[in-house]
Amino acid sequence: MTDTPSNPSTGHLIEQVRLHDHHDPHRQNSRLSEIILGGQDGLVNVLGSTLTRKTDVYLPLACGWEISVPATKTYTNQVIALLAVAGALAGQPVHQLTDAPRWIQRAIDTTAASMSELAQRFVTTDRLFLLGYGVGFGIALEGALKCKEVTGIPCEGLFSSEFKHGPLAMVQAGTPVLFTAPPSGAEMLVNHITEVTCRGGHAVVVAAPHAPLEAEASHFLPLPVANDLEYAVAAAIPFQLFSYALATAKDLDPDYPRNLSKTLTVDCLPRELREPAPRAAVSTAGGEQPMVRVEMLLGQQGLADVESAIIAEVLRLSGHNKSLAAKHLGLTRFALDRRLKKAAED
Repeated sequence: MTDTPSNPSTGHLIEQVRLHDHHDPHRQNSRLSEIILGGQDGLVNVLGSTLTRKTDVYLPLACGWEISVPATKTYTNQVIALLAVAGALAGQPVHQLTDAPRWIQRAIDTTAASMSELAQRFVTTDRLFLLGYGVGFGIALEGALKCKEVTGIPCEGLFSSEFKHGPLAMVQAGTPVLFTAPPSGAEMLVNHITEVTCRGGHAVVVAAPHAPLEAEASHFLPLPVANDLEYAVAAAIPFQLFSYALATAKDLDPDYPRNLSKTLTVDCLPRELREPAPRAAVSTAGGEQPMVRVEMLLGQQGLADVESAIIAEVLRLSGHNKSLAAKHLGLTRFALDRRLKKAAED
């Protein structure tokens, strides 16, 4: 069993691991293939987390701290790690994955501005649909989840072939429906787009350049991918950017969505936040920060004061340099300013 959490200390995940241990006494500990077939392995981003102690083998994602409630970079790194594991088990290492950072950066550079404009267009909409075909189905689910989390707008992620079996009845003039598919599935997506546009829906297509798709779409955003592998790694990025832009356009904090919370492990905080220490021992002007872990539940009743105290202390130790404090806290400047504003109002 392979565990792929965004938060490696979530209670229901650890309970799942415990139940698997109980029903699988013949756990293997030698090779990765044996672990996957007979034991448990985990993809983890926080070394020392509960999941690293409960699994037979864990693969570090090493993609930096995921401070915000919506998990973005951990999702992308999990996709890359699983592709690498699948290739290794098949005896066909996917060497092209070394180019993944370039694919991701290219997707950001190409689509960020367009997604921001799209968010402004749909800022008043009351519903969204995100449809994917083939590998794009998983991309659609990821994009829809992020949209729901950070914007509060109902957004359904569906396999595009299934849309006509019920949900299509919700489409009316101007209803935004986003589509995506890998290069190998582009042809199949054309008919699905037509079912929306002929009913007045606004079909936004995010895919590799493809003439029939461009002709049928209400709005076509080219995704710079050459094959299905590049698509699997980079295609979720535009929808994550869209969700972020739509949240900020609605003046919502994308890092801490309404009603959501999770256990966080915050790294690179000064040691004074954990234990007394001489102030001279804490570096705040630059260089490597002391590595500590502070676990807390954010968004839960009674802990707002703890968060405010941590932010205030990190600001003080950073010489009230907001950019530096935001970096230590793992927040964007936007998120830090929102918290400071809320603290002042309270």
